[in-house]
Amino acid sequence: MAIAVLYEFRGMNQEIYDRFIQETYHGEPMPGVLSHAAGPLDDGWWAFDVYESYEAGEKIATPAVDRLEAMGVQRPTVRVLQVHNVVTS
Repeated sequence: MAIAVLYEFRGMNQEIYDRFIQETYHGEPMPGVLSHAAGPLDDGWWAFDVYESYEAGEKIATPAVDRLEAMGVQRPTVRVLQVHNVVTS
């Protein structure tokens, strides 16, 4: 069953996000990610991912958060949501 996860990274900015996406994923989606969006907050950055399953999310998110932490970003607040329907174009 798909899940959606909202991450909020305090102190993160677009420069760090863009560098992370390019260095870690080479700008390509990861297997198991159905959708990804991200943008600025007043004091940081948010990312919203829809994963194929909880297991897929864990497999991707854990090393990603560890990598961001190594780049000096604080651990995010995380909200996991059950998904009923996914519509893509």
